[in-house]
Parts: sequence; structure tokens; C-alpha cells
Amino acid sequence: MVDLSFLIPYVGACFVLAVVPGPTVRVIVANALSRGTGAGLAIVAGTQAGVLVMTLIVGLGMQALVAFMGAAFD
Repeated sequence: MVDLSFLIPYVGACFVLAVVPGPTVRVIVANALSRGTGAGLAIVAGTQAGVLVMTLIVGLGMQALVAFMGAAFD
């Protein structure tokens, strides 16, 4: 069991990191306030497309790594 003196600061730090918005949220809010809702939604669509591309690249890279490691152990 984790000691309570370590658990309380850990949970506090996790809460602070979850509540503080990241740079993407700041860009979305700034563009939505300065240029309107359409610009904010365009930034959201662009960031989600970027996340999709990054996820696909990481997935393909992991697949290649696992395939290589499987062949190395045979």
C-alpha cells in the first residue's frame, strides 16, 4: 500500500495538471475570442487531425517494432 504522505501530494499534483489548460486550449480560446467561433472550430478540427496522424504514425511504428522484436526472438 502506498504511504499516505506520498499519496496526498501525488493526487494534488495530478489534479493541478488536469485542471490547467494546455497550449492547445489556449490557442483555441484565443482564436475563438479574436476571430470568432468558426476560427476556434477550425483550430479544433486541425488539432484533432494532427492527433489522428500522430496516433497512426505511432501505431505503425510500434507495429514495426513488435514485428522486429518477434523475429529477433525466433
